[in-house]
Amino acid sequence: MSSVFIYTLYNIAYKQGGFNLEIVIKEEIVSLRSDSNSLFIFFMAVLTGSTAVLFKVLTNEITAGFAIVSAVGLAVAFFVLLLILKTRREIDGMINKLKELAKERECR
Repeated sequence: MSSVFIYTLYNIAYKQGGFNLEIVIKEEIVSLRSDSNSLFIFFMAVLTGSTAVLFKVLTNEITAGFAIVSAVGLAVAFFVLLLILKTRREIDGMINKLKELAKERECR
């Protein structure tokens, strides 16, 4: 979920006397961590398979045509890595928002 969605959800709930923004952010962090773990497992699987195919091509165990499959796999792994990094940035931003909320609560 994007932070815009979280703030919109919070505003709706706040107007209705609903739940706390901290709870929403914590639940979103848990969800994003789960997504990040799943993406990492997929990244490692694709990277392992692609390098194994590339190794077999280099040792002439399979035809060179499979090098294309390995290149596509490496490209997919790169994009999955970018998704993992994006997810980590979102988690870090939410953690910073939680820290800001905690400081605001202390000031009250």
